Amino acid sequence: MHWLENAPLWAIGLAILAALAIVHELSAAAGRRLAVGSGSEDGRGYLVSSALGLLALMMAFSFSAAQSRFDLRQAMVGQEAVAMGTAYLRTQLAPSPWRERLGAGMLEYAEVRSRFFRAAEDPEQLTANLKAGDRAQQGLWTTLDDEIRANPTSTVNITLIQALNEMFDAADLRLAAQQRRIPIAVLRMLAFFSLAVAGVVGFAGAGGSRRLLVVSGIVLVLITLAYTMILDLDRPGSGTVSIRQEALERTIAAIRRGESARAPAPVR
Repeated sequence: MHWLENAPLWAIGLAILAALAIVHELSAAAGRRLAVGSGSEDGRGYLVSSALGLLALMMAFSFSAAQSRFDLRQAMVGQEAVAMGTAYLRTQLAPSPWRERLGAGMLEYAEVRSRFFRAAEDPEQLTANLKAGDRAQQGLWTTLDDEIRANPTSTVNITLIQALNEMFDAADLRLAAQQRRIPIAVLRMLAFFSLAVAGVVGFAGAGGSRRLLVVSGIVLVLITLAYTMILDLDRPGSGTVSIRQEALERTIAAIRRGESARAPAPVR
């Protein structure tokens, strides 16, 4: 995994800001040595405006790509919640004792899926979570297979198969959406353009007033904030902009309540 996908956002932001400041100062020093300050103000302003406009265009495209991926991940949470809730309700139509066995299997599967969001940012935790999910899926399929063989003419068999299929498909689609990240090549190119623009701003502003230096510093900070915001949107679980899990949490809570209500009361 590339460090841009794994390092803390604050560390990336500080590194980018420091790199932009260094490039800005080196370019400003080169500009002063070449006596850029005696040139046309209009020409320098046009140069800076063109560079900032090109960077803004690239930032906009990258932000749009990150936002679309974020929206897709959010939609997949709702889709899985609906599929899981429907599957659980349909398992409760099965005759006893399969209803109880399928309900217990659904609860186990729901508990595994409740930990998916946080595990998705760590490769080891994700692997363990996916293996646990596969075991829970296999347990549900085995129980369903036993139920179908015991009741081959049951009218709920088709709906049960369909519901479990849709629930498992929703989990696979959510994993695919979680792993859809902005390509590293795009992030590298965006970083290169940001450094180039910092150099243009520093070179064009060489020999300027202290007020111009303050404005240049603000521009560098804004570029850093925009870049880190794109990275934040691209991180589904570890950034400050987080995918809301309420829909899935409500469904899992409903399954827990349903199974706890069926559990026998403790003997006193």
